[in-house]
Amino acid sequence: MTINEFSTSVAAAIKAKLPDLKACTTHPGRFNLDEVKRLATRVPAVYVASMGVVGVEEVDDESRDVTLQMVAYVLTKDVPNLPKEVSSSNIVSVLVAWLPSRRFDKTHGAQKVTAQNFYSGTIDKTGVAIWAVTWRQTIRMSEEDLAEDGIIPTDVYVGVTPDVGPPHIDDYVEVTADE
Repeated sequence: MTINEFSTSVAAAIKAKLPDLKACTTHPGRFNLDEVKRLATRVPAVYVASMGVVGVEEVDDESRDVTLQMVAYVLTKDVPNLPKEVSSSNIVSVLVAWLPSRRFDKTHGAQKVTAQNFYSGTIDKTGVAIWAVTWRQTIRMSEEDLAEDGIIPTDVYVGVTPDVGPPHIDDYVEVTADE
């Protein structure tokens, strides 16, 4: 199992647990104010990210147990009869009760589950409440997992802002070894 496969598995399990979320997917990492504003259009939402590797233990010649620091960012906004502070703490309550010892595919149980409220006056002005639920989870990585196609990109393309993304796929230039 790769880190990305694990994060995707966690997001799918959370979406199954909380099917009324408007968005529940992986995220590449930390949030800043611009990111919060961008993602605030589809809430309530949970975004799952791996924040790093905190330990690696050899299991055998082919396998390693890799301990990840994980985070599930919870974003909500006010809706009629349900303030953002209440909806976010409701989602956080479900996650902190559900995550401990939870296994996802080839993993050890989730450990050291914590939650932090990111309230600030600046965040409040965006109309969004944001929490981070964090935990550690150990996944098993094998040589076989890392040998699969798609682990390392075989083609690299470059685009120039603002002409990036799917609508501009024909504007990208492939980078080759000859250049």
